[in-house]
Amino acid sequence: MAIVAMIAADTAPDVARHAANAYPDRAYPIQREDSRQHVAELQVYGGNTAVIIATCHHKLRSLLHGRILARLLVAAALQLSVICLVPARRMQEDERATT
Repeated sequence: MAIVAMIAADTAPDVARHAANAYPDRAYPIQREDSRQHVAELQVYGGNTAVIIATCHHKLRSLLHGRILARLLVAAALQLSVICLVPARRMQEDERATT
């Protein structure tokens, strides 16, 4: 039941959030995820687990846009390059040792 409520909440249009991103100097109402009523509904249908999952989901969604996403991609690219560079250097050293 809680999963259905969370899916329904995720599929609802988020006009205020998009407007807040487009016009950051204007005031907009509190988002549904931030309201006490929403948290109370989640606790009724899914308990504390549903609240924790919804909070984590909301925080992860906030990471996937803007400058935070750019920084996340840079960090992932650097880690991937290090992961590829270390074995490549070892292979190069092995080739020099065998020749």
